[in-house]
Amino acid sequence: MWNRGIQLGIRHTTDHYCKARFNGLGLLGESTCIVVGDEANHSVSVFNTENNTLKPIAGNGTKGYKDGTNTSFSQPFGICTEGNSVFVTDPACGRIAVVSDLFGTRMFLKSLALLYRAFGIHEKGKKYPNIDFKSTVECVYDAKSFVQEHVQNAKHVQQLHVNVTNGPQGTVSNKTCRSIQILHS
Repeated sequence: MWNRGIQLGIRHTTDHYCKARFNGLGLLGESTCIVVGDEANHSVSVFNTENNTLKPIAGNGTKGYKDGTNTSFSQPFGICTEGNSVFVTDPACGRIAVVSDLFGTRMFLKSLALLYRAFGIHEKGKKYPNIDFKSTVECVYDAKSFVQEHVQNAKHVQQLHVNVTNGPQGTVSNKTCRSIQILHS
């Protein structure tokens, strides 16, 4: 019978040896770390080749299907990496999971939520508290400040010498920036 994985005893970050069954491998960014899908522990971990340690990055050790911060996998099988983002196939659940540091995305969505709150946009059938004009202006200002700061950071990090960005540089489009500025004026 075909052996789908590699079984190894390796040092875990908690300084004990564990038995793992790796089903997928991928390089994490440009580091010396290898991302592995571990079917035995229902998790995805990073193996550091410099110190031979294994550190879980996703999966709570419980077999199952759950997204979010306490994610679980049934059979983390295929691993694909793009920079520091990891894509994991879980054929037992029929899904592809993304493991990534989404701090920038979370901050953008928080900013977008400020605009939604400012204009009373809400889920159908749910009541949203009314806010006064001063709070609306503050929400729009906070959203505008976030977008401006994000665009400036992207220009600085990428050493862009342009007046405007239009999305591919990792920012919102110039049209979105202008729209938020118009709302704030």
